[in-house]
Amino acid sequence: MDTNINTEPKVSIIMPTYNRANYIVQAIESIQKQTYSHWELIIIDDASTDDTASVVNDCILKDPRIRYIRQPKNVGISYNRNYGIRNSTGKYIAMLDSDDVWSDPAKLSMQLHFLETHQEYALVGTSITVIDSNGAPVNTISFYITDAKIRRHILRRNQFAQSSVVFTRSILDKIQTPHRPYDESLVVAEDYDLWLAIGAKANFANLPTTTTMYRIHEGSIMRQKKVLAARAHLQLIKKYRHVYPAFFRAYIKARIRIALAHL
Repeated sequence: MDTNINTEPKVSIIMPTYNRANYIVQAIESIQKQTYSHWELIIIDDASTDDTASVVNDCILKDPRIRYIRQPKNVGISYNRNYGIRNSTGKYIAMLDSDDVWSDPAKLSMQLHFLETHQEYALVGTSITVIDSNGAPVNTISFYITDAKIRRHILRRNQFAQSSVVFTRSILDKIQTPHRPYDESLVVAEDYDLWLAIGAKANFANLPTTTTMYRIHEGSIMRQKKVLAARAHLQLIKKYRHVYPAFFRAYIKARIRIALAHL
């Protein structure tokens, strides 16, 4: 009898990447430092033109829990997130973008404990530290932690950071999105749409702690992207107006956001 079988639930960590050779090792190492060790990391390379493949293959030689999938052509981040999920096997799904970092080694352990002991919940996130391209802290973003408060405010503002979340695989069979689970037709806010879809079927929460460093890059917030994000926000408010409260206030805020994005 094999006494080394791990009975803990597996977490599948999905990491889309594109030309992040300078950052991806730090992201991978932050996963390897987790106290929770029963995970698989699936890296989906969107046809990078830098040294990403070489860097990742060096990591794979040292850790068989890492899998690397390279797309033959650039297909976009939402497609790659979905592709990674389809090729994963874990009971739980975690997201980590290749330029972000998990700063707390207990992150996965805390979130899995929460989900395992709160069966009515399907998604849990945390607060984040925003860092610049060099890794220097810029500020901290906190979110509401209870299901009730998240629901009250989520139409006005996204309450989950992509690289901080863990969600149950089983919830994906219950939600309705065009390209399950991420809507590949959305240019921006595909994560926001997914969280709203999950919350329509189950409870969600944020842990009252900061576990993730989210990296912003110089020039990454362009006017065009601000306008697209503002318009996407308005469309999601309309889409989920009958699921979440405070529609009118969220609608007014979104209209103001669109106006300001054009300035």
